[in-house]
Amino acid sequence: MNSKPNKYEIFDDNSMKIYSNNSDNYFVVNNIDFEKIKNLSWREDKDGYYISAINDNGERKYLRLHRYILEDELNGDSNKEVDHIRTLDRWDNRRNNLRITNDYGNAKNRKIHKNNTSGIPCVDYVTKSDKWRVIVQETYYGTFSDKYDAFCVSRDKHIELFGKYNSINWNKIEKKEFPGKCVNL
Repeated sequence: MNSKPNKYEIFDDNSMKIYSNNSDNYFVVNNIDFEKIKNLSWREDKDGYYISAINDNGERKYLRLHRYILEDELNGDSNKEVDHIRTLDRWDNRRNNLRITNDYGNAKNRKIHKNNTSGIPCVDYVTKSDKWRVIVQETYYGTFSDKYDAFCVSRDKHIELFGKYNSINWNKIEKKEFPGKCVNL
């Protein structure tokens, strides 16, 4: 459908840099995936993902690059998703930044919800009790008079539950919310 080829160049020994067709931005893929994607025309969508339009029996459909790269490993399972481990690096579509997960696992990588008033993931203020409540993945971890205590519990639970896939910058939140109390992880 969109047949303009992407420009590309070598990024490093194992990766190719491919330039978007609708901006000056680029994305990176492993050399082993370059053959698979090179004949499609890729552009950046409004959310920062790279997509390509294809014709599927006369109907326009869009492929998301990160999902297309790992589609063989999904085995047709529509309940599985491909997730960027480093959430903000949507330009990095190398396999070491992609993982297969489900919607629940993908959700923990999302930004703090716009309705969050505490500035801390999974922490909210309960007016009735005048305390800070911590709920991580639908599990209640208590209420705290001190907001910093609630922060510490939320941070520790996220690190315990998600390990290397925890994409929240806890140091940044701590410096913003609790200047003077900062203890880097």
